[in-house]
Amino acid sequence: MDFYKKLVEKLKTYIKSSEKKKLREICVIVIIFGVIILIAASSFPGKKDEENKGGAVIKDSDQEVYSMQAKMSMEEKLSDILSQISGAGKVNVMITYVSGEEIVLAYDTRNNSNETIEKDSQGGTRSTSQTDSESSIAYEDYSGGKRPVVIKEIKPIVKGVVVIAEGADRMSTREKLIKAVEVLLDVPIHKIQVFDRK
Repeated sequence: MDFYKKLVEKLKTYIKSSEKKKLREICVIVIIFGVIILIAASSFPGKKDEENKGGAVIKDSDQEVYSMQAKMSMEEKLSDILSQISGAGKVNVMITYVSGEEIVLAYDTRNNSNETIEKDSQGGTRSTSQTDSESSIAYEDYSGGKRPVVIKEIKPIVKGVVVIAEGADRMSTREKLIKAVEVLLDVPIHKIQVFDRK
């Protein structure tokens, strides 16, 4: 602590000299810049997983990887099914989505209400009511840890589908592919495009 006091005193005496006005301005700028860097560095979260109030670890990157794998899996399954249509040949599929998958979580909710009625000596009454509500995400034990309780998973809405098939140059095959995609994904025909493979 004495070291810092001595250092500050030396800086004060050095800065106070009238010949060092330019140096004084530079020191002030450096100090302000240092404070800005410290504030900016403290506002960025670390690389650790953030924990919510319930203590469960939230990993956004894992959720994104899972979502991406699910979308690719859907495309692969659809390609496999469509390639089995007579005349289709080799098929590739790309599906675009309006948004990602939505997961609805369960919540523990606690409600407290308290009503007080006061009567004064002159016959008047005063009623006071207070209501408190608190909710938090519900968790279940899972493999030595905790995970949120999922009520339902809402699958993403399909924005459009592109199918590339070897046999798409024949109109009958093209119609079969469009009908299959329409039925499997519940997508209107105008959002499905089928192209011939080169």
